[in-house]
Amino acid sequence: MGVLGVLALAAPASQAGTVNIPSNLECNYDDRQTVPYLCEPEQLVVGIDGTDAVWRYWAQLGFDVAGNLPSGATVTSAKLYLYGLSDPGFSASLIVGDPYAPEDEVEFSSAPGWVDFDVTASAQAAAGTASDAVLDVWPALDTPLLPLSWEFVGSASSSTSLRPYLQVDYTL
Repeated sequence: MGVLGVLALAAPASQAGTVNIPSNLECNYDDRQTVPYLCEPEQLVVGIDGTDAVWRYWAQLGFDVAGNLPSGATVTSAKLYLYGLSDPGFSASLIVGDPYAPEDEVEFSSAPGWVDFDVTASAQAAAGTASDAVLDVWPALDTPLLPLSWEFVGSASSSTSLRPYLQVDYTL
């Protein structure tokens, strides 16, 4: 008679990782134009101009999430990091995403310095596709109607450690 042995295989432990993804698209836009007025800038500018004929300007950034993650990775969190060079001199909100339904909103009033936005939903949506995560940074809709702007380091800046990036945490 033989002995029947049972071999139990343990499920592989999930692995976690983090990747910092540089932007592969950066453009400045404003309400008066339907095309970007400056792409791959040294500085990204977000703000408002005017008190009666108001127009807003915003920055758009793109990140290749799927191309920078290991095969089979699941995004657990993602943050957009921008280094602020200047601010309007008072605390006001910046948003990322659709101005009427932002993905995140943060107060930023202390330049120079870093500001980060939670963009997990956008990174998760882009992770399983060939499309980039495209993120728009705007002044919040309730920002005072004054001429004001925020300036951030862009990807063409010689300060490589201050360039925009997307930090993505994932599991396998």
